[in-house]
Amino acid sequence: MSAEDSHWLDWVTKQFESIAGDDKEIDIDEFKTALKVKESFFAERFFALFDSDGSGSISLTELLEALQLLIHGSESDKLHFLFQVYDVDGIKL
Repeated sequence: MSAEDSHWLDWVTKQFESIAGDDKEIDIDEFKTALKVKESFFAERFFALFDSDGSGSISLTELLEALQLLIHGSESDKLHFLFQVYDVDGIKL
């Protein structure tokens, strides 16, 4: 991991911790507020994909795993993720 990646991950971790608070989890409302999005479709879809265990909240581990995939994943991984963003019916590839 490069020094730049390490610095960025430290920043993401600190931002997550400041949003998550004592429960160390981010729920959908906190996620939307943090992203400051006007269109909630994307926030809700990203949240659902980041919430890999389906608990209704995102842990720091879940967030970092999703970001690693988006940053360092293969082109196929990234395309699959993008497909899932728009696949509201849950079609399996």
